Amino acid sequence: MAQYFEIHPDNPQKRLIQQAVAIID
Repeated sequence: MAQYFEIHPDNPQKRLIQQAVAIID
């Protein structure tokens, strides 16, 4: 996941939310 944020540093909160939803789903 850390690598994903390094690749896409823009909108980190949005990425976190999307990942959280993906984990829950």
